[in-house]
Amino acid sequence: MNRTSQVRSFRTQARCVLLAVTGAGVVTLLAGSLTAGPTTQDDQESKILLTRAAMEEYVDLRGVIGREKAKLVEDKEFLADQIAILTEQVKMERAAVAALKGEIDDTSARTAELEAEEAALKAATESLEALVADHEARARALAKVMPAPLQENEVFSALVAGLPADPADTKLSLSSRYVNVTGILDAADKFNADVHVSNENRELGNGESVNVDVLYLGVSTAFFVNQDGTIGGTGRPGEDGYIWRQDDAAAPAIKAAIAMKEGDTAAAFVQLPVKVD
Repeated sequence: MNRTSQVRSFRTQARCVLLAVTGAGVVTLLAGSLTAGPTTQDDQESKILLTRAAMEEYVDLRGVIGREKAKLVEDKEFLADQIAILTEQVKMERAAVAALKGEIDDTSARTAELEAEEAALKAATESLEALVADHEARARALAKVMPAPLQENEVFSALVAGLPADPADTKLSLSSRYVNVTGILDAADKFNADVHVSNENRELGNGESVNVDVLYLGVSTAFFVNQDGTIGGTGRPGEDGYIWRQDDAAAPAIKAAIAMKEGDTAAAFVQLPVKVD
């Protein structure tokens, strides 16, 4: 065996020895083997080579261990940093989830409030629809018994025409329907607060039609008289309009009252026939 092969064999033996013992124990073991008993020169050289090879392997192994320890420290620090980062991310995610849960709870509460408000609004709307339908029916009935001058008024007639034929099936808004009803009542109230004179044709009991002037005291009572002051009568609202009664004896007084209203004569007391039910 040449020297190179011999060294390799010693290094292999030394590596095997190092697998069994470590540190100073190797040197002690090998040193002891060098001094134990009489040996030949070849044995002595072999032991020296074996010891040298073991020491080299020991140094190499210590270097590997040192590097591995250093790398372990670095890996441990890296892992600690990663754990810290992930822990912070987990905290942030949990905070975000908690905030989102709070928003969801707030949204749910607000949704419940809106649903309650919608239900209350729906109930109020249904109540108002029923109420305005009743007002429309009464306004329509009232318009039928209004005096002819008011019924022929363009604004009043337009308001009456705007009343829905079927309150349950109409495209008119609730506000528009209330405007129509209010407009009719306002017009009737305004007419009722004044005295009016109108020229109309009136059919008498004998079927004859005559031209007369009609004096309306608001919407409750009316008086009519022809141009000669020989035919007169009274009128009062009924279910389908004014009901007229001829009363020729009252014609002069009615004519005098109309003249005062028109400013043709000075104001004076006039006695007119008024029937009170």
